[in-house]
Amino acid sequence: MTKNEELKKIITIPNLLSFFRILLVPFFLILYFWDVQNHYVYATLILIVSGLTDVTDGIIARRFHMISTFGKIIDPIADKLTQASVVIAISINHPIFIVLMVLFLVKEFMMLLGSIKLFEIGLRPSEAKWWGKLSTVVIYVFLIMVLISDIVGPAFPYWVLYILGVLCAVCIVFSLTCYYPVFRDIKSGKYNMEKERTELDSGH
Repeated sequence: MTKNEELKKIITIPNLLSFFRILLVPFFLILYFWDVQNHYVYATLILIVSGLTDVTDGIIARRFHMISTFGKIIDPIADKLTQASVVIAISINHPIFIVLMVLFLVKEFMMLLGSIKLFEIGLRPSEAKWWGKLSTVVIYVFLIMVLISDIVGPAFPYWVLYILGVLCAVCIVFSLTCYYPVFRDIKSGKYNMEKERTELDSGH
């Protein structure tokens, strides 16, 4: 493969959108903590733009066959950086959710450590599973509700946010617990990667 062909596999619209999401992270943090009028609104708009580009890059990658190995690395990095920045920012502003932040960071650290261990022996992690996607959706719903409350005041009773925060914590622990046997099976050679690729290609 020539250098031009390698660059074409890296410089694709989905990958550029992933880079764009990474660039949005510091702007979100600056606006969230910058004490100016409507700064929470601007920070939330950045998060919405980030979410829309996340959905868009996936659609483009599948529709126009732009799925690449590099994209499978940069896309989750952009996702995790965005989630981590928002979780940390909200926990600083609402200390009651610090436990949730710690759980989230521990889970992501363990996932990263597992992935590194697999790469070291020439293997790769599995694709995202339903429990990981469920955890992501619940976390985003929680974060958006907190951001809305930051914008308009107590938009929801605080106990609603507290219960949703507990649900996030449960989903995080559940997700990590479910991923552990997957990592173990991949490492031991018991995991069927070919079956996973076939299911992805068939749209299952």
